[in-house]
Amino acid sequence: MCITAIALALTAAGTAYGAYNQHEAAGASKKAENLREEQMKLDAERQRRKQIRDMLAASATALSNVSNNAGSGGLDSSAFAGAQGQITNVFGNNQNDLSQAVRIGSGIFQANAAQAEAQGQAAIGGAIASMGKDIFAAGPKLTNIGQTIFGGENASVNAKRGFGIDPIEYSRNPND
Repeated sequence: MCITAIALALTAAGTAYGAYNQHEAAGASKKAENLREEQMKLDAERQRRKQIRDMLAASATALSNVSNNAGSGGLDSSAFAGAQGQITNVFGNNQNDLSQAVRIGSGIFQANAAQAEAQGQAAIGGAIASMGKDIFAAGPKLTNIGQTIFGGENASVNAKRGFGIDPIEYSRNPND
């Protein structure tokens, strides 16, 4: 019977330890997701700067081409204005695409962090349910332990076995 109590104590300790570690794992997973999101944003910022450099280089190339063809109107020509418009359009589209990718990526990271947290909470709930199931299954044995220690239906029998206190013997006056 003592083994049942030890088993229940070990089950409770194991459940608590498992629940704690599941909580820690969920926190670590959330932290990792936050770091990955931060890295994604840094990469996006690098891409933005590269796009600006590429736009400036394209503008310089267009200006150089117009200057080399000064006879065709130079900076006032429609060719130069068209090239600048196209460069600006491509730059704007690239910036928009990058902003959308960052927004979607942030949503994915937040969803992953929420999923990790929910999985941790589910594991804790499962551990608690498992412990409850174990305690319920051990109920009859626990009842027997309680009756043995504290008396009950079979208190006289248990007292003769050397367990607990026999209420009949205890209530008698030793002077009788």
